[in-house]
This record gives sequence, C-alpha cells and structure tokens, in this order.
Amino acid sequence: MIRVPAVWVECLVSPARAQSVVRPGLTRRVFRRLFSCHQPLKIETIWLPFCLLRFRLEDYGLQNGFFILVDGYARLARQMDSADLARTDRPEAVNEFPYPLDQEETFDIARDYLYTLRMARVLPTGVTFGQVPTIEQVIQYPFLVVYRRSILGGVTFDLVDGLSGKRVGALVGQAFIAALHRRNTDSV
Repeated sequence: MIRVPAVWVECLVSPARAQSVVRPGLTRRVFRRLFSCHQPLKIETIWLPFCLLRFRLEDYGLQNGFFILVDGYARLARQMDSADLARTDRPEAVNEFPYPLDQEETFDIARDYLYTLRMARVLPTGVTFGQVPTIEQVIQYPFLVVYRRSILGGVTFDLVDGLSGKRVGALVGQAFIAALHRRNTDSV
C-alpha cells in the first residue's frame, strides 16, 4: 500500500440532489410504487481512494506536468488536474476505504493509461514523459450512495459523483463493491 497523506475532497452534491439524479423514469416509478420500493432507504456519502500521480513531460507546454488519477479498486486511470478538487478536512463518521494497490501496480496502471492516450493520439508524437512519476497524494473522492429496496426484497444501490452530480457507471459500482468486500475481509 502507498503511504502518503490522504486529502479529502469536499462533496458538493446534496443528498436531495443525488436522489433526484437517480430517480427512475415514469414507467419505473409507477412500477416501483406498486411494489413500494420507490423511496430510498438511506443516502450516505462515501469516499473512495484514488492516487494522484504527476508525470514530468518533456517538449510539452505543461509546466507542472501531467496529472493522472488512478482508482485503486477499479484499476482504472483518468486525467485530472489537482486544482479542480476542492479540498476539505476529514469528515466526521466517514466511510473510509484504504488505497489497496502498491506503488508498482499504481505506476503500471498509469503507464498503460499514458500509452492509451498516445495510441489515441491525444498526446502529440514528440512528447516524452519521465519513467518514474511522482506520487502527489491519495485523494479520498466523494460519492453519494442511494440505497433502495429491490422488488425481490433485497437492497440495491445507485451511485452519484460527489463533485459533478452525475450518475456514475457500472465500473464505479464494481469498485464500491470491491472496496466493501476488502474492508469486510480485512476486519474478519
């Protein structure tokens, strides 16, 4: 595991906004109302860990480098500028998950992402980047989880990005389940 200080990102989306984002269409609302499963059971904010890496690029106009955010549970990367993140103090009673990957695994995912960008011609051909990135920090990124009762009597959930307010895809849902599973197996 990577041992750098964690930085918390402020959740900018309210629970009411998250509930309206994941609200189903009219047909599903009528169907859910018939089976009394349209109301959320619980809405909570969780923070999933991402590692922010900085690659030094040569022959490219970025003074500070190229920032990549690596999701430790979904094992995915994306480009992110650290200035876009509104930092905050560690919230009270937080659902925290540790960053699960070691340094080499994180670097491998980031390098694969850079090669993907190069193959997609997002980066110009003359750009070279340093082999060893700098680990800036582990970022605890907010998501809102809206739990609902399923039609079969179980519980289902939807996730909303805590910064953009958009519903997230299946990969983030899988990362959330992996984080829950890892936390539960570590506590046993």
